[in-house]
Amino acid sequence: METLAQRHRATLLRTLIGFCFLSFFCGGLYLVYYGWTNLRDARASIDWPTTEGNIVASQSSQVYGDNILPGGIEYVYRVDGATYSSDVIVFGQGYTHDHLQRYPVGKAVTVTYDPNDVTNAVLEPGEFNNFAPFYIGGAVLFFLGCVILAVVYELVRTVYRAFRRNTE
Repeated sequence: METLAQRHRATLLRTLIGFCFLSFFCGGLYLVYYGWTNLRDARASIDWPTTEGNIVASQSSQVYGDNILPGGIEYVYRVDGATYSSDVIVFGQGYTHDHLQRYPVGKAVTVTYDPNDVTNAVLEPGEFNNFAPFYIGGAVLFFLGCVILAVVYELVRTVYRAFRRNTE
């Protein structure tokens, strides 16, 4: 007969494995979705309208002791009289050292923006080919989640069969 401590241990194990499954599964789905939406926006941005903007921040990450201050490039632009800001240079990629040199503070830039969501803007429109990490990472996490689910299913099935044999 199973003791209360054994049942609690089994419940804790199932909960932990279930949490791992959900984490991997949802993380994988998120990465695939993120990569897909960035790829969709990159392709669509070729046909988006443009407006003039200005770079208001352009700095690399800086280390101060144990703290790292994030860097980035930020720009402002106007659409229909309203001012917006963004930090997207290329869809699916952060800024690089080359971007920092090309976009210094105060530089006038052409901003391409989504006419259906003017807050979605980019400086370098068009498809970007660095989406593989999102798809590969998402697929790996998704696969690990499915493996964990299969292992849990087999574990529960084996325990259930053993329990049924012992009670008969």
